This record gives sequence, C-alpha cells and structure tokens, in this order.
Amino acid sequence: MRMSLSTTAGKIRLLVILAVFLWCAATANGQSIDRLEHHLQNVIDSAIQSIVTVEAGGQSRPGNRSNLDLSPARSLISTGVIVDSVGNILTSARSISGFQRLVVWFNAKPYTARLVGIDYLTGLAMIRASQPIGRPVTVSPEQLLRGKLVVAIGNSYGLSSPGLGFCVGYRQDGTLQFTAPVSSGSVGGGLFAMDGRLVGIVISGIGGEVETQTGAAIPAFKLPEVCQYLVRYGDRKAGYLGIQPADIEYYESDTSNRLGVYVASTVERSPAHIFGLRAGDVIIDFNSRPVTSANELMQYVQKSSPGTMVTLRILRNNQVRALQVTLGEATIASPDLYREEHNYQGNREAVIDSIESRMIELRREMQKLEAELRRIK
Repeated sequence: MRMSLSTTAGKIRLLVILAVFLWCAATANGQSIDRLEHHLQNVIDSAIQSIVTVEAGGQSRPGNRSNLDLSPARSLISTGVIVDSVGNILTSARSISGFQRLVVWFNAKPYTARLVGIDYLTGLAMIRASQPIGRPVTVSPEQLLRGKLVVAIGNSYGLSSPGLGFCVGYRQDGTLQFTAPVSSGSVGGGLFAMDGRLVGIVISGIGGEVETQTGAAIPAFKLPEVCQYLVRYGDRKAGYLGIQPADIEYYESDTSNRLGVYVASTVERSPAHIFGLRAGDVIIDFNSRPVTSANELMQYVQKSSPGTMVTLRILRNNQVRALQVTLGEATIASPDLYREEHNYQGNREAVIDSIESRMIELRREMQKLEAELRRIK
C-alpha cells in the first residue's frame, strides 16, 4: 500500500512539474510571438514610409497613337521604392514603359512624376516625383542568405500590404527568389529583411497565376550602381541578339563533352535572324570567350553596347564556323491594355490592376459557379 501511495505521489509530482514546465514554455513562446509580432509591426511601419503606389496612364490605342485614353480602367497600378531625398523612385520598367502620364501616390496624395531613365540590364526604371516625398529606404549591401525571413511590401488594391516569406536563394540570372504573395500591383515593391533594410526590389511573380506565392527581386546590393548611372546618364542600354536559347552538352572531335547554348529559334528581324543564326546552331564562343550556359550568353550580350559587332563561334552540322553579328538594342515590352483578358506571366507580361481586370475575374468566377450549379442539377 505504501509503495502504491508513494508511486502515485511521485506520478502526481511529475505531472505537476511537467504542467508547470509546459505552462512556462507556453508563456515564453507566447511572449516570443508577441515580441516577434511587435518587431514585425515596427519593420512594416518603417518600410511603408519608403513605399509609393505608381499609376501609369495615357497609353495610345493601337492604330490611333494620337488619342490617349486616361480613364482609370486604362491605368496600370504598380509599386515604387523611394531611394533618395530629392524624389527619385525605383520601380519596374515594365510597369511604366509606353505610358505618357505618371502619378505616384503617397499618404493618399497624388504627385506627378517623370521618367529619369530605364536600366535595361535589370529591368528597373527610375522616376522622379514633382517634390520630395516619404523617407529614403536604407539599402542592405549584403547578399541575403537562404532561409532568411523577409517582408515584401507592395500595392494591393490601393493599399500598401505586407507579405511574409523566406529567401529561397539566387537564380541563375542573378535575381533573388523569395516566397511571398506577388500580384501585378506589388511589382516594383520592396523586399525587406528583419532589420528593416531593403534587400531587393520585386520585379515579377514566378508562375502563371494572377497572384503567385513566389517572386523574383533585383538584389539591393546592385541598386547603388543602377541609381548612380540612371541619375547621371539616363537610360542604360543593353545589347540584344534575339534567340530562344537552351543549355546543351555537345561533343568535339576528341570525344570530350563541352557546354554550349542551343539555338531553339530566332526572333524574326532580330540581329540573330538577319545575320544568319539558325535554329539548331550551338553557340560555343562569344568574342573569344567560351559560352557555357544561356545565362552566361545573356550576360555577354546585355553588357555589350547596341551596335557592337561581335564574333560568335558556332557549331552547325558538326562543323565549327565563325559568324559576325551586329547586336541590336534591348527594349522593354509595354503591356497591352486593350486585350479582353489579361494574364500575369512574370517577366513577360504585366496585369492591369484596374476596374477592367477585376470585372474579368468576377466574370470568370460567375462562370465557374454557373457551371457548378448545372452539374449539381
């Protein structure tokens, strides 16, 4: 009986100790969560002071470039990041290219803006507000490590909304991949670390949905060079070749395998097409520099000035030959506001964050509901 009472008492003491431990752990976890939420709120409140909504309007209708439609449904809404105290703002070039009128909104007030320049190497554009606004962002000079917590802040239906995510790593093209919701309106927004410093500017969502859960950003450590160039010189041009590339391994006569770039197709009337590149060619050398990947070739081409004549060494029909090509000038494709439907496709296309696109989405939802009701009946 004593053994039984002693054992029971021991179990009770153990349960009490465990309960106290769990209560303390829960309290500590709760306090940690509260502290994290408080810190996040401070980061977001501070970062929003450097974020603006960018409204681009006045795109000419196809076939009638003299008539500008400035109605709200013909505006493209995106986001911008304030980078200095004189009113300069970085945003996505694709979101403003081809528009005649630029307005930035800060604290619910509109300010006219003008284009300073486009950086064709990164796809960023600098615009300048009519007067200084907000607070310049603090740029992180460091490369972000995989797994670091980040906050993406951009426009969402007229409001600057945060999205919490993680750094995934750097893609082959040098952009920073992260997990957080990205819509058309949040393109051009800021990606912030937990210390409140800017670590990137969002340039696209990755995937084919209107709103994706993964995005790509230009790393912040590249921004000082971009800003200095655009302020001093305006547009930073980039070379253009005009091929659809793919990485490939090929074999030379000594049977050793090499890396090159396969030409899947050429763009009609592009430098590649005009100067004789063909689908099926393998580019193995660019101006005496070996080419081992499509991304490497892209870097060589973009960093070459438009109009530069370059020598490509290619493999065609198992024979190596040299081909001279004069590079063209890279452009930024402006979004088409006059399609009946708009699909968000990352770097290739932007969505119109407007009344028109909202109506299209509602129509789709109604069609789905009607189809479901017919199926049930």
